[in-house]
Amino acid sequence: MSRISSYRTTIAIPRTQQANIKGSPCFDILQKAVEKVAQDRGGRLTYSYLDSDGREHECLIGVKTRDFPRGIGINIAADGKIVFSYDAYDKVEVAKAICDEITQNYVVIAVMRAQQRYGFRLKEPQVLQKPGGIKHVKVVGVM
Repeated sequence: MSRISSYRTTIAIPRTQQANIKGSPCFDILQKAVEKVAQDRGGRLTYSYLDSDGREHECLIGVKTRDFPRGIGINIAADGKIVFSYDAYDKVEVAKAICDEITQNYVVIAVMRAQQRYGFRLKEPQVLQKPGGIKHVKVVGVM
């Protein structure tokens, strides 16, 4: 039995004047965030995900990993919000962790790009593991 779940993030990708989301800098950041998660988890980028019945669902971009092989699809809602979709039949915690990692990577990359744009020299981000599996990322820019 399949149980497709989805949730919207507060991250929004505005449409460009040509209405081509894939051409926007925000989509580029999203793609890099997804690539980082795929690399860290031994996975790959995809353009679809599977439900537990084996049906394929297309998406704008997605990721399949060793620990979540059916994958997570990412689409953009009409208001520009990022929407993660996956089959929540099992391994819900893994799927949520992957979505959280993508979101965190997106924010870190966006902050780093903004700092570079305003002339800051960037130091390598520091990842701090906290109790309970919570990860904090420290991004430092020096003028």
